[in-house]
Amino acid sequence: MLPSDLSSFIWGLVSGIVVVVFSSFFSAAGGDLWRWVKAKVSPSPPPPLQVRADFKPRDRIFDECAWVHGQRTTLRELEGYRFYLHPKTRARCFRELQFEGEEPFQEWLMLKPDTDPPH
Repeated sequence: MLPSDLSSFIWGLVSGIVVVVFSSFFSAAGGDLWRWVKAKVSPSPPPPLQVRADFKPRDRIFDECAWVHGQRTTLRELEGYRFYLHPKTRARCFRELQFEGEEPFQEWLMLKPDTDPPH
């Protein structure tokens, strides 16, 4: 059964399609806007940066830093150590070491307690 007023039916159909298209467009745009605002307000930290085994920070006196075994970083944080952040990427720095006959392990570069915070 067809509607008696075909032009009204077509206008209704077109209006419905426009509403569906624009509502999904605004929904996606709203989601994108929310992700952008969230990234600006609370940016996720950059991924850790693997450095060479002989890496020494240029922006600090090396005596202010310590290489800490990966399994001991939480303990050191409780003692007042802070992760060293690479000056260019602001990422935590780690190196991977392996001694003969042993499994490889990671050491993280940390700032010792009572050092000045980075600038």
